[in-house]
Amino acid sequence: MRNYDLEFLKHFSMVLGFLVLVTLGLIAGAFYLHGLIPPEVSPAAARQTEARIAPTGAVYAGATGAAAQAAAQAAALAAASSQAAYGGTTDGAVIYQNLCGACHTNGVGKAPTSFGTPTHDAASGRRFRFSHRDLPMPLRDFRLPFLLLPVLAWAGLAWANPVIGGEPVLAIGAVQGTGPASPLVGRRVVVEGRVTGSFVDGLGGFFLQDAGDGDPATADGLFVVPADPANPRLRSGQGLRVHGRVVEEAGQGGPGGGHGTLTTLQAERIEAVRAPAPRVTVLRAPPPDWEALEGMQVRIAAPLSLNGSDPRFGETSASFEGRLWTPSERAVPGSPEFTRLEADNARRRM
Repeated sequence: MRNYDLEFLKHFSMVLGFLVLVTLGLIAGAFYLHGLIPPEVSPAAARQTEARIAPTGAVYAGATGAAAQAAAQAAALAAASSQAAYGGTTDGAVIYQNLCGACHTNGVGKAPTSFGTPTHDAASGRRFRFSHRDLPMPLRDFRLPFLLLPVLAWAGLAWANPVIGGEPVLAIGAVQGTGPASPLVGRRVVVEGRVTGSFVDGLGGFFLQDAGDGDPATADGLFVVPADPANPRLRSGQGLRVHGRVVEEAGQGGPGGGHGTLTTLQAERIEAVRAPAPRVTVLRAPPPDWEALEGMQVRIAAPLSLNGSDPRFGETSASFEGRLWTPSERAVPGSPEFTRLEADNARRRM
């Protein structure tokens, strides 16, 4: 598994755990807030309560007592009607319809037209209404915290996955490609890996290698040229994330010396990160294609022959399977044998 895949899985699992904790907290909060709302009594239950506590009969002291009671009630009603509005009635429905109904029915002055489901307190005879609007503003809509979940999920994934939060981290093998030149020349990319060799003082850059993309046809190393060679203090084994532009550098006498080009990242920003250690490729014979090892750390486990040095570039030429012969010493220039010797020298030369 590639290093940026491991980093993504680690961050993604942390995001999932965070969202699970947030969800459990919201569920617990919703249960607590729901418990603050008084339970509504159904009309059928209210009627049953009224029927249960209603008096079963009336007591009168004969016809005279009944007449006296009726006269007293009539007098009290007449006295009350002279001192109170609406005929002295205490019926809430009558008072509401005469005093409040016009505004609340038509919504005059933004008067509320709905008050929730009415409930009845049979024990005290009071009628009251309660709805979620009676709660403080932050508690009125339980849906608000759940509407924030997609936002939290997006923010978490943006942090966990660089594809969402910014540029994707590519495997160095994807930058190198399988050909002699990178398929991403001229494009800005982001790579991660460990420093395998710092040559800022001599070559103006350093080699960076990741854990590999699993494709033996692509190189897992890359030469990086920092924007300010004097600024970064690099050491072998240091994990870095590099943002930069892909170029193909030089040829003879360039950073890599020799023929061909060297895939290079012109760094624009360098960040320290944790990166898995790259593997060291062990060579016991010349590889089928040197391009697949460009910029990578290798260890030679085979005898080499020294063929000379070039002090202009500080290079020493070595070869597998014996010394290198100048093709014209063994074959006529332009002949098939001459071409074969040239190709064999290129295959064995380091």
